[in-house]
Amino acid sequence: MQYVENKRYSLGTIIVPCSSLSRFAAFWMSLETLYVPTGTRLIVQMGADIPHQLNEGIRQMVGEWVWILGDDHTFDPLTLLKLLDRQVDIVMPVVPRRDPPYKPVLVHGPLSRNMRLYEWTDLPVEGLFQLPKNDPAGQACMLIRRPVLGRLGDPWFEGGKLVPGRLMEDMYFVQRLHDLNIPIWIDCDLSVGHIANITIVPQKYNGRWWAGYKYNGHPILWQDVTIAEAPAENSTESVKPLFDPRLATAVHKKHELETWEQEAESDTTPT
Repeated sequence: MQYVENKRYSLGTIIVPCSSLSRFAAFWMSLETLYVPTGTRLIVQMGADIPHQLNEGIRQMVGEWVWILGDDHTFDPLTLLKLLDRQVDIVMPVVPRRDPPYKPVLVHGPLSRNMRLYEWTDLPVEGLFQLPKNDPAGQACMLIRRPVLGRLGDPWFEGGKLVPGRLMEDMYFVQRLHDLNIPIWIDCDLSVGHIANITIVPQKYNGRWWAGYKYNGHPILWQDVTIAEAPAENSTESVKPLFDPRLATAVHKKHELETWEQEAESDTTPT
């Protein structure tokens, strides 16, 4: 983690529940380049009992917030600071599911056996989106302020409360927030990667080969990848390359942080 001296940001705690064996190097590389307020604590809870790991992490927290990170995500170095800048009690970036068909980790409620997943077209492409009352969600990369944790009480996460025999501690946590009328915000200006468990299997269809995979026994085909065209000369839009933590250098990171601080000083009001 890269510590940032800035009085605008209160320190807090990042909690990573993970197994005893490391899964994805890309996650730890993202975490190494992440900008955090000075004094922020990292708590890694190893094991196979996610509710217990999360609760133990919160019990050991320092500061005014916790940011919950699964070890199967990748993110931009400024993600945490931008979430803190929203100045709301609960906020999370746009996160996809890690299994097909890779829709958002949001569900149309209320809780039932036949809930409908959010489509990508259900989300705006910018600004804050308030999750409607009783819509379930995962808690991937969710930033939670201390006052909310105080209202929920220990234990904060519990398994088996919604469906016997299933954990679903994240959806139960979100439902408790709904029951307390605590707004849950999705920051549609931020997205986080979710490392998928997928095996690419070439598929034959319509007389040719396609890259793809099997989902519920049916072939899913990928169209040939195309590169987004650059905007016209008179356009105000810009194409930003994807961030690859392996390419980060001290010069690059210093320039990126200085640019962010200049932008933040000119406009610090959440939208």
